Amino acid sequence: PPMLAIITNRLITAGQTLSLTVVGSDADVPVQSLTYSLASAPFGVALGASSGMLTWTPTLAPATNTITVVVADNGTPSLTATQSFTVVIAPLPALGSYAYSGNQFSFSWATHAGQRFQVEFKDDLNEPNWFPLGGEIIGTGGTLSFTNVLDEEPQRFFRLRVLP
Repeated sequence: PPMLAIITNRLITAGQTLSLTVVGSDADVPVQSLTYSLASAPFGVALGASSGMLTWTPTLAPATNTITVVVADNGTPSLTATQSFTVVIAPLPALGSYAYSGNQFSFSWATHAGQRFQVEFKDDLNEPNWFPLGGEIIGTGGTLSFTNVLDEEPQRFFRLRVLP
Protein backbone atom coordinates (compact mmCIF):
# COMPACT_ATOMS: atom_id res chain seq x y z
CA PRO A 1 0.00 0.00 0.00
CA PRO A 2 1.04 3.64 -0.30
CA MET A 3 2.44 5.46 2.72
CA LEU A 4 1.79 8.92 4.15
CA ALA A 5 4.50 11.13 5.62
CA ILE A 6 3.76 12.08 9.23
CA ILE A 7 1.52 15.12 9.62
CA THR A 8 2.09 16.82 12.96
CA ASN A 9 -0.68 18.36 15.05
CA ARG A 10 -1.14 22.08 14.45
CA LEU A 11 -2.12 25.22 16.35
CA ILE A 12 -3.52 28.18 14.44
CA THR A 13 -5.47 31.28 15.36
CA ALA A 14 -9.02 31.84 14.11
CA GLY A 15 -8.89 33.58 10.74
CA GLN A 16 -5.44 32.25 9.84
CA THR A 17 -5.14 29.78 6.98
CA LEU A 18 -3.76 26.33 7.62
CA SER A 19 -1.81 25.29 4.55
CA LEU A 20 0.17 22.08 4.21
CA THR A 21 0.98 19.44 1.65
CA VAL A 22 0.00 15.86 2.38
CA VAL A 23 2.87 13.73 1.05
CA GLY A 24 2.23 10.18 -0.06
CA SER A 25 4.58 7.65 -1.60
CA ASP A 26 4.31 4.22 -3.15
CA ALA A 27 7.24 1.91 -3.89
CA ASP A 28 5.40 -0.14 -6.54
CA VAL A 29 7.01 -0.71 -9.92
CA PRO A 30 5.72 0.36 -12.32
CA VAL A 31 4.99 3.64 -10.56
CA GLN A 32 1.35 4.11 -9.61
CA SER A 33 -0.46 7.42 -9.38
CA LEU A 34 -1.74 8.57 -5.99
CA THR A 35 -5.02 10.28 -5.18
CA TYR A 36 -5.74 12.20 -1.95
CA SER A 37 -9.09 12.54 -0.19
CA LEU A 38 -10.59 13.42 3.17
CA ALA A 39 -12.08 10.69 5.35
CA SER A 40 -13.26 13.23 7.93
CA ALA A 41 -12.75 16.95 8.32
CA PRO A 42 -14.55 20.06 9.53
CA PHE A 43 -16.54 22.16 7.08
CA GLY A 44 -14.37 24.16 4.70
CA VAL A 45 -11.26 21.94 4.60
CA ALA A 46 -10.07 21.54 1.00
CA LEU A 47 -7.66 18.88 -0.23
CA GLY A 48 -6.30 18.72 -3.79
CA ALA A 49 -6.95 15.20 -5.13
CA SER A 50 -3.74 15.09 -7.14
CA SER A 51 -1.56 17.67 -5.36
CA GLY A 52 -2.23 16.76 -1.72
CA MET A 53 -2.45 20.49 -0.93
CA LEU A 54 -4.67 20.98 2.14
CA THR A 55 -6.05 24.40 3.08
CA TRP A 56 -8.52 25.60 5.70
CA THR A 57 -9.38 28.96 7.24
CA PRO A 58 -11.39 28.32 10.43
CA THR A 59 -13.39 31.12 11.98
CA LEU A 60 -14.72 29.54 15.19
CA ALA A 61 -12.51 29.39 18.28
CA PRO A 62 -11.62 27.97 20.65
CA ALA A 63 -11.99 24.56 19.03
CA THR A 64 -10.14 21.30 18.51
CA ASN A 65 -10.68 19.47 15.23
CA THR A 66 -9.47 16.17 13.82
CA ILE A 67 -8.70 15.87 10.12
CA THR A 68 -8.27 12.44 8.55
CA VAL A 69 -6.65 12.15 5.12
CA VAL A 70 -6.45 9.15 2.81
CA VAL A 71 -4.04 8.39 -0.01
CA ALA A 72 -5.00 5.72 -2.56
CA ASP A 73 -2.98 4.18 -5.36
CA ASN A 74 -4.41 3.18 -8.74
CA GLY A 75 -3.44 -0.48 -8.46
CA THR A 76 -5.84 -3.40 -8.74
CA PRO A 77 -7.08 -3.60 -6.14
CA SER A 78 -6.54 0.00 -5.02
CA LEU A 79 -4.66 0.17 -1.70
CA THR A 80 -4.86 3.03 0.77
CA ALA A 81 -3.16 4.61 3.79
CA THR A 82 -4.89 6.86 6.31
CA GLN A 83 -3.60 9.40 8.81
CA SER A 84 -5.31 11.71 11.31
CA PHE A 85 -4.00 14.87 12.93
CA THR A 86 -5.43 17.48 15.28
CA VAL A 87 -5.80 21.20 14.65
CA VAL A 88 -6.36 23.41 17.67
CA ILE A 89 -7.98 26.76 16.85
CA ALA A 90 -7.02 29.49 19.29
CA PRO A 91 -9.11 32.65 19.61
CA LEU A 92 -7.81 36.05 18.58
CA PRO A 93 -6.12 37.80 21.49
CA ALA A 94 -8.19 40.32 23.40
CA LEU A 95 -6.80 43.22 25.38
CA GLY A 96 -6.92 42.32 29.07
CA SER A 97 -5.65 45.50 30.66
CA TYR A 98 -3.47 48.48 29.89
CA ALA A 99 -1.76 51.17 31.92
CA TYR A 100 0.30 54.29 31.36
CA SER A 101 2.41 55.28 34.34
CA GLY A 102 5.27 57.75 34.25
CA ASN A 103 7.07 56.96 31.03
CA GLN A 104 5.92 53.33 30.78
CA PHE A 105 3.06 51.90 28.79
CA SER A 106 2.02 48.32 29.42
CA PHE A 107 -0.74 46.01 28.23
CA SER A 108 -1.73 42.39 28.72
CA TRP A 109 -3.69 39.75 26.83
CA ALA A 110 -4.83 36.16 27.26
CA THR A 111 -2.95 33.52 25.28
CA HIS A 112 -3.27 29.93 24.19
CA ALA A 113 -0.20 27.73 24.81
CA GLY A 114 2.02 27.83 21.74
CA GLN A 115 0.38 30.84 20.08
CA ARG A 116 3.03 33.16 18.62
CA PHE A 117 2.92 36.98 18.79
CA GLN A 118 4.95 40.01 17.81
CA VAL A 119 4.47 43.47 19.33
CA GLU A 120 4.89 46.14 16.68
CA PHE A 121 4.89 49.93 16.77
CA LYS A 122 4.86 53.10 14.73
CA ASP A 123 5.03 56.72 15.80
CA ASP A 124 2.76 58.03 13.05
CA LEU A 125 -0.39 56.20 11.94
CA ASN A 126 0.03 57.67 8.46
CA GLU A 127 3.29 55.75 7.99
CA PRO A 128 2.80 52.51 6.01
CA ASN A 129 5.14 50.25 8.01
CA TRP A 130 4.97 48.77 11.49
CA PHE A 131 8.25 47.89 13.21
CA PRO A 132 8.89 44.94 15.54
CA LEU A 133 9.51 45.80 19.17
CA GLY A 134 11.39 43.06 20.96
CA GLY A 135 11.37 39.43 19.89
CA GLU A 136 8.69 36.86 19.22
CA ILE A 137 6.48 36.12 22.23
CA ILE A 138 5.10 32.61 22.72
CA GLY A 139 1.82 32.09 24.55
CA THR A 140 1.78 30.10 27.76
CA GLY A 141 -1.92 29.47 28.05
CA GLY A 142 -2.13 32.28 30.61
CA THR A 143 -1.97 36.05 30.50
CA LEU A 144 1.10 37.76 29.06
CA SER A 145 2.07 41.39 29.36
CA PHE A 146 4.31 43.80 27.50
CA THR A 147 5.87 47.01 28.83
CA ASN A 148 7.53 49.74 26.78
CA VAL A 149 9.51 52.67 28.14
CA LEU A 150 8.57 55.83 26.24
CA ASP A 151 11.62 58.09 26.40
CA GLU A 152 11.45 60.77 23.73
CA GLU A 153 8.45 59.81 21.63
CA PRO A 154 5.57 62.31 21.87
CA GLN A 155 3.25 59.44 20.98
CA ARG A 156 3.54 55.82 19.94
CA PHE A 157 1.06 53.32 18.52
CA PHE A 158 1.25 49.61 19.24
CA ARG A 159 -0.29 46.50 17.77
CA LEU A 160 -0.09 42.85 18.69
CA ARG A 161 0.34 40.70 15.58
CA VAL A 162 -0.49 37.00 15.68
CA LEU A 163 2.23 35.11 13.82
CA PRO A 164 1.48 32.09 11.61
